[in-house]
Amino acid sequence: MTLTKTPATPIGSARPRVLHAVTASVSLGLMRGQLRSLREAGFLVAAVSAPGDELEALHQSEGVAGFAIPMECGVAPVADTVSLWELWQLLRRFRPQITNLGTAKAGLLGGLAARWAGVPCRVYTLHGLSFETATGLKRRVMKRVEKAACNSAHLVICISQGVRRKAIEQGLVDAERAVVLASGSGNGVDAAHFAPTDERRRQAQALRGQLGIPHDAPVIGFVGRVNCAKGVPELVRAFARLRHSMPGLRLLMLGDFESLDPLPPDTRGLLNTENHILCPGHVADTAAYYQVMDVVCLPSHGEGFPPVVLEAQAAARPVVATAVTGCKDAIEHGVTGLLVPLHDLDALTDALKLMLSDPARARRLGQAGRERVLRDFRPEAIWKALADEYRRLLRKRGLALPVPQKKEAAEVMTADSRVAAS
Repeated sequence: MTLTKTPATPIGSARPRVLHAVTASVSLGLMRGQLRSLREAGFLVAAVSAPGDELEALHQSEGVAGFAIPMECGVAPVADTVSLWELWQLLRRFRPQITNLGTAKAGLLGGLAARWAGVPCRVYTLHGLSFETATGLKRRVMKRVEKAACNSAHLVICISQGVRRKAIEQGLVDAERAVVLASGSGNGVDAAHFAPTDERRRQAQALRGQLGIPHDAPVIGFVGRVNCAKGVPELVRAFARLRHSMPGLRLLMLGDFESLDPLPPDTRGLLNTENHILCPGHVADTAAYYQVMDVVCLPSHGEGFPPVVLEAQAAARPVVATAVTGCKDAIEHGVTGLLVPLHDLDALTDALKLMLSDPARARRLGQAGRERVLRDFRPEAIWKALADEYRRLLRKRGLALPVPQKKEAAEVMTADSRVAAS
């Protein structure tokens, strides 16, 4: 177990301690701004994940402690036992009043460790139902892992009403313990960052030049993991159909190819040979890229609450997505975007063609999406609702409530004292 630097509070502080844990450090991005907000609300906050750049940057980005504990995403009995032991040790030393665990492996191992360590307020954040896109034995195992994580928690935060409804239907959690924060989503979206400003449009024109896209060429955009579960094979087939009537059409795909869910050979072959399909890979900041796209497409087989949809809407881009869990919460069909049936290639092709051939309608849907984001999905609403749930749990168990801290009053503990503090 290793530590990162962090502003915190002096030894002996009575601030309620909160430990957030995810499996991979990249998932810490799902909590951007959230941990800092909790710290400013009066909590002493720390985070746990497997080692990674995002964990190392936590001190700078959120001003909270970071603990590195290796955790494997797949089944790894020996490694899982070591991770469980290290999590239990950390909890015994840090002694949080609240744990909030997200992603399946951290939820399973962290949930067991938190119960054994006697953490009084245990929370599990259900980011989605990953077993929905699996079959056979894999589906049964994934579902049992999620159920075990939910069973270890006093409160299960579902990131959308669709996830909450399905989780209850599937017997993962009872209705009394399942909540959705504010209007849903994992962390809202910073609408200002994705706003379609003149500067963003200038950046988009420069990107078109760098990518070799003519200034007047229509572009379908995709942002996410490039795999089967995200519906990439269907998207590529729809694009190939549309190219017959729109020879200048481009498909811009941002994201890394995923080896655990590889694309079929014919799809991968087309991606490698079709020069109108552009795959720059993972992009750290996608804000300007959204302004390159005329329509954003997410033909996913299952989602929790896709942040890509909120980002695209914040950028005033129309969205076409499948009518699956999560997407149905993120899109108002016919108002902020279009939903199509899962695996319906004709419907997907027709919806994309409609958005590309009717710019006025596409602009209306994009603007309506941005207005909804500004109204319902500000990060501050999620942060406040989360802090309120934490206070409710503490109050229910007769524990001390946090006192909001002034931003400039944050103090620093040494790495040695951080874990030993009591």
